[in-house]
Amino acid sequence: MAILSVSESFAACHGSFDIREGRYDVGVHIVGPVLDGFVAGVDSSQLKASLSGTLSGLDGRYLDDMVGRATNENIGLYIFYHMRHHPLSSVEIAGDRSRVTIQDSDTNHDRYSARLTYEKARSLLYRGMTDEALKLASDAIALDGSFAPAYNFRGRCKRAKNLWSDALPDFEQASALDPSFGEAFRNMGNALYYIGRLDEMLQAFSRAVELIPSSALAFNNRGFAYQKLEEWELALDDHRRALDLDPNYAEAYIDCANALSALGRPTEAEKLKRTAHELRASGNDTYSRKIFY
Repeated sequence: MAILSVSESFAACHGSFDIREGRYDVGVHIVGPVLDGFVAGVDSSQLKASLSGTLSGLDGRYLDDMVGRATNENIGLYIFYHMRHHPLSSVEIAGDRSRVTIQDSDTNHDRYSARLTYEKARSLLYRGMTDEALKLASDAIALDGSFAPAYNFRGRCKRAKNLWSDALPDFEQASALDPSFGEAFRNMGNALYYIGRLDEMLQAFSRAVELIPSSALAFNNRGFAYQKLEEWELALDDHRRALDLDPNYAEAYIDCANALSALGRPTEAEKLKRTAHELRASGNDTYSRKIFY
């Protein structure tokens, strides 16, 4: 098969907190047989003009408002969608100290409008614009009522406003649409805790642990659930598992210390509390500025 490639560059601003300008190099590729003298029958000059036109919509703009958080992946999906009338096989984005290649198999044009709205909403919440994020999350659901991440995210927006009873149905719907969605079960467990349904909380966290066994958050959340049920040894096991998975998780050190204190082991507890304090003071706490959707 022959390969047709064209490239172009653009500059734009990005950044959730410290807004800065970046330059991006973009390449688009078509793979196919030579038809009428062109790869897949596509004139390279037409492909170049289409790429230039697509990038002109990003050039000089604030990318987080255009593609959601301005990752190379989100930029690549945006370009794929806006050039979908061409039989692209892949899009390459080089910028912000990394290079990403998006394949045609990574795209879903039918769902892209909902996904883009969802990604823009995620960017807004990350920037602290909760009401605006909540509205866009509902817009994403209106565009695609079967898109589980949008329900989970709308629940997170409501959680940010302490609307736990309102958030719970969104987490339940996300997990119903996608029973393998571990983060939806983890978020459901948190909501159940805040509305006082502790036995169900433990079930939700246990399901999250099953689905995302590499998640320090899921184990630590379940450990917290065990603490509330005064199952201190089980809590300690889960907090230690969280720390095995992420040694820079300050809250897990605090929770582990609380379990040790309840078990009559104050010396070990104080040592862990000091570690947590040092992590936070140094800025090395994994979750100091992260928002989980």
